[in-house]
Amino acid sequence: IIYFGRKECAYCKALLEGTWGDPSIRDYTKKHFNVISIDVRGARTVTDFNYRKWTEKTYASHRRMNFTPTLLFYTTSGQLALKLPGFRPKYQFRAALEYVADAHYMRESYRDYLSRAESALSYGLEELNENELFIQDSLDLNRYKKTKPLLVSFEHPRCHACDVLHGDTINQPEVVNQLHDLDIVQINTHSD
Repeated sequence: IIYFGRKECAYCKALLEGTWGDPSIRDYTKKHFNVISIDVRGARTVTDFNYRKWTEKTYASHRRMNFTPTLLFYTTSGQLALKLPGFRPKYQFRAALEYVADAHYMRESYRDYLSRAESALSYGLEELNENELFIQDSLDLNRYKKTKPLLVSFEHPRCHACDVLHGDTINQPEVVNQLHDLDIVQINTHSD
């Protein structure tokens, strides 16, 4: 990830302290990405993927970084996977990280990736998605070991991947048919 920002940018500060300050987002970023910070008005030397040298300011201008913050997500081979201009709330930012880390950019646009979650009932909210296939009355996993096979779904609120699961994948008729043969319990990974 190449992060383009500037010191006096309030949205840059919100991204760095608020969004990237969230331990789960920070840890996910560290696990899947290297991050290079470029000050759009800075003078440090930047060497691009073609070994050309620039100052931070001239490189930012060359890349047409008109808004801060802007993030460029590159693949390990140096191909641009996603350009993310402007501040994004945690939910959307985490979705962008997952979009690139899981190589969804190879199959669909970022807009399409985000829209697949919109049909989930709890899209981006502070609660888990509900589904009639999930057992709601008990989290006693021992109770299920002698009936149907047990599927435990570990989820959390404001989870784009969870919203995609509930808004798209889990509603596919062939998936629903197979899920009827299972006991399914949903566990909130953000609760005690």
